[in-house]
Amino acid sequence: MPPIEPGRISLVPFAPGSPLNTAELSRLADALADILNTDMGGASTGQQALDYAIQWCHQHKAVNYVVLLDGDKVVGNISLSHIDQDARTARCGWIVAKAYQELGIEDAAVDAIIAIAIRQGITVLGSKCRKDDQDGQEFWRRRGAGFVPTTRDSHILAQLTLAAD
Repeated sequence: MPPIEPGRISLVPFAPGSPLNTAELSRLADALADILNTDMGGASTGQQALDYAIQWCHQHKAVNYVVLLDGDKVVGNISLSHIDQDARTARCGWIVAKAYQELGIEDAAVDAIIAIAIRQGITVLGSKCRKDDQDGQEFWRRRGAGFVPTTRDSHILAQLTLAAD
């Protein structure tokens, strides 16, 4: 599949408190559960995926977004988490369906979450990377991130300083 143009990717708030109607939220949850079940070996329903996302968001001071291709095809999700408005920091993490990886979707989704973070006044965005994940580290280096150690020996934290809006 050829690379996907960034303009074809959009983020829709998923959890907690999505503005979507029940039927649309259920459709997105089912599609996300299908990705998780197929790519990660899970066995959850759409409702279980939504319930987990809501619980996770509350535990991690987060907002979760569904990543859409062409406005309706769910291809993954991304979160802005560990949001600290006082320190103006947050983290992000994402999942993109295996069938849609390496097509530029990760780039477009992260660029969109960076824009959201900037609008929220976040000035430092972090993301965990495995120490042995050179591609993941390069992904953040291209954006100008530096790296700091974490409490987990197998990971480092990419830290990106964001421009004020």
